[in-house]
Amino acid sequence: NKFSITGQWQFNPGDDLSWANPEFVDSGWQSQPVPGRWRREGYPETNQFAWYRLTLKLQNFDRESWANGQQLGVRIGKVMNAYELYAGGNLLGGVGQLPPLAEIDYDRLKVYLLPLSAVADDGTLVLAMRVWGGEKYALNNWGAGPYDGDFAIGSYSTMLLSGLGSQVPGLIFCMLFIGFGIYNIYIFYRNRQMDSYLWFGLSAVHIGLYGLMLNQWKYAFDLSFLALKKFEFGLIYLFPALVIQAVWTLLDERIPKPLRAYQLTFVASSFLVLAIPGHAIHVQSLGLIQLWMLPTLIYAPWLIVRKLREGNAEARTLFIGALIFVATCINDLMIDFAQADTSRLMPYGFMVVMVAMSISLANKFTRSLSRLEEEVTERTADLTAANERLAEAA
Repeated sequence: NKFSITGQWQFNPGDDLSWANPEFVDSGWQSQPVPGRWRREGYPETNQFAWYRLTLKLQNFDRESWANGQQLGVRIGKVMNAYELYAGGNLLGGVGQLPPLAEIDYDRLKVYLLPLSAVADDGTLVLAMRVWGGEKYALNNWGAGPYDGDFAIGSYSTMLLSGLGSQVPGLIFCMLFIGFGIYNIYIFYRNRQMDSYLWFGLSAVHIGLYGLMLNQWKYAFDLSFLALKKFEFGLIYLFPALVIQAVWTLLDERIPKPLRAYQLTFVASSFLVLAIPGHAIHVQSLGLIQLWMLPTLIYAPWLIVRKLREGNAEARTLFIGALIFVATCINDLMIDFAQADTSRLMPYGFMVVMVAMSISLANKFTRSLSRLEEEVTERTADLTAANERLAEAA
């Protein structure tokens, strides 16, 4: 069984290790929702440290059964930007590193094993979370504190397995996208005139890799959080350049020089975010890149509408995909600039664009094949008629 521990926790800015003690009285603290972000400026007077505490009474607590293997665990969602978790005064672990080491890691979901000693004889359990909000640049843009994910207590083994299992469908989906993209690149390799397949294949591989960076299985790679984030942001910044190339090629439209220069700015941004050390470049550049993407969100749908009015069949499906993608981009812009309390939808927008492009590409291939069959039929008929005339002449 599992029960949620989301809701109101006791909260206090500051940093004092005695606050992990279950005997500490926190009735004078304020309450704070979990998950829930801090105020934008954070708490600079405490070096961006704050504590959360939650007191629980475990029903039907049986110390003997627990000692015989019925272990409980605590699931903690995503926390900006690093934290330590205590239970009954015992340090269970954490994600990232608190100052002075100051290493952030805000994407990891984790399940901790509750030791038997953490629970009092009457079943009382006190959880305490020591959170570091991060540097000023991160707080001003993204806020801090526990902001997403499932916070719960339940069977340790069940929550551990279910946490990994819930990420498997997303992992499979990413692998399918990557495999499908490689297959389309192979089609282009066999026929270099089919350049639409090259750009569609590269875009599909790109989306598969980006989806993998949003999946908890990415931690299976022996890479630092910084390296994973640089790769993720590099993929985000490169995506508009790939979309422009793929859409314009699919619609048989030549890319004008100003658009080509605009396209190259995204390629340059992708390389810069990889080359510049540290996390600050990610936070400081994301909003600018999102704003810089706005011309793409306007110009690409305009081109699709123009092609649709000209009777281009591929534009029909692309038009629907473009509308959905623009809506997801607006949603994510509201999160970053207005801290809207909603989920990010741009990954789904990426997938919709790819599905729309794949349908349009399949339709284009089918029509090309039909035209080829018609031409072969006409030439066969002409050849047959010519042979008949030669036979009559002979």
